[in-house]
Amino acid sequence: MIKQTLFLMITLFLNQTVLATGSNESLPMYGGMDRAADPELSKQDYLFIAGATKTFGTREHASTGYVDSGFDFFLEKKYDRAMVRFNEAWLLDPDNPYVYLGFGSVLKSKQQYCEAMKMFDYASSKGLDEPRFLADHALTINQCAVFDQANASASHGTMANSLYEQAVLTPNPKHRAYVYQSWARSALLNRNIERAGNMVKEAQKLGANIDPTLLDDISNAANQL
Repeated sequence: MIKQTLFLMITLFLNQTVLATGSNESLPMYGGMDRAADPELSKQDYLFIAGATKTFGTREHASTGYVDSGFDFFLEKKYDRAMVRFNEAWLLDPDNPYVYLGFGSVLKSKQQYCEAMKMFDYASSKGLDEPRFLADHALTINQCAVFDQANASASHGTMANSLYEQAVLTPNPKHRAYVYQSWARSALLNRNIERAGNMVKEAQKLGANIDPTLLDDISNAANQL
C-alpha cells in the first residue's frame, strides 16, 4: 500500500513539473559533472527538488520514492531508466544509502563489477548494513578481483570475508541461507571448491533451496580437479 501510494505521488509529480534532465543521466551521480556550473541544469534541478519536496513533504521522503521507482525499472531490466530515477533520488538526498545500492545494482547487472563495488562502498559508508546487502557487496568485491585483475587488490579477499562474517551473524535463517549461498559463489570464483561445498551445506541446513546452477558449477569445477 505504501509503495503504491509512492508510485501515485511520483506519477502525479512527473505530470506537473520539469524533470532534472540533462547529459550523463545514465551514469551514477551524472558522471561527476558539476551541474551547478550549467545555468539551465541548475535551474532544472532547483525546480525539480522544490517540486518533489512539495509533493512528498521532505527531500528524504521524495528520495525514497524515487529509489523505489528506480528499482521498479531495474526489475524490469530497464537499466537506463532506473539510473535516471536513482540520479534524481541522489539529487534529492545524497546521503540516502539506497541510492548507491541502486547505482551499484545497475552497474553489476552490466558486469561492471569494480564500479559496482565502489557504489556499494558508498552505500556501506552511508550506513547500509543489511545482511543480504553485505553478502552482495562481498560477492561483488570478489567478482571485481577475478574479472578485472587490473583493479584487483590483495586486500579484496580479506574485505569480502569480513563482510560475510558480519552478514552471517543475522538471526534470520532465510537471510543467513542467502549469505551462505553467496559465500559459496565467492569461494567458487576463487577456486576453493571444498569451501563452496561447505557453504552450500550450511545453507541446506537452514532449509534453503539451492540454486541448481550453483550446484552444477560446483560439480563441474570438482570434476576438473
